[in-house]
Amino acid sequence: MKKNSFTKAVFWSFSDQISLFVVNLLITAVLARLIPPSEFGLLAMVTVITGFLGVFKNFGLNASLIHKQNITDKDINTVFWFTVFVSALLAFIIILSAPLISRFYNNPRLTSITIAMGVLFFISTLGSVPDALIQKKMLFKSFFFRNITNKIISGITGISLAYLGFGIWALITSNFVSTIYITFVSFRIIRWRPKLFFSVEV
Repeated sequence: MKKNSFTKAVFWSFSDQISLFVVNLLITAVLARLIPPSEFGLLAMVTVITGFLGVFKNFGLNASLIHKQNITDKDINTVFWFTVFVSALLAFIIILSAPLISRFYNNPRLTSITIAMGVLFFISTLGSVPDALIQKKMLFKSFFFRNITNKIISGITGISLAYLGFGIWALITSNFVSTIYITFVSFRIIRWRPKLFFSVEV
């Protein structure tokens, strides 16, 4: 890699981290004033579960796409469909477990929240491979603009709904907007589309 390209990559990556930290801090501060702490607590109960299961979504295969020197379209499609299959299975488990989670915490509201987060869990998977390809190609400038616009759009969505009194659903809707936007833009950046192909040899 040329020194100039490396310097630019470091600059955009650093800018991405700093700007996201600042914007996220501001958005969180506003949401904390509009939404009761108990609502954040409800979401955290479910996020603990989805976060734990998220570790098993791709078994590190996305990282292999980033670090492997010569990847083929076969490799990319195999990782994509494997990740989609595993995530669909895990999302199904989360959704089926919603009533059990609700009873465990003795809070009926957690049923619908868990179902929504299960759907979000699956949707978030669709952009994981494009995201890995963006990092592999070191398109950090595109990464920066994608992330900052996403944070602003989803943040405005969450704050607006919170102001209107939607509580925890303002947070959930904001997450949905963020995930869908990230996925859509990631596919636009790398201009890759999945094909119905899978190989066990990868």
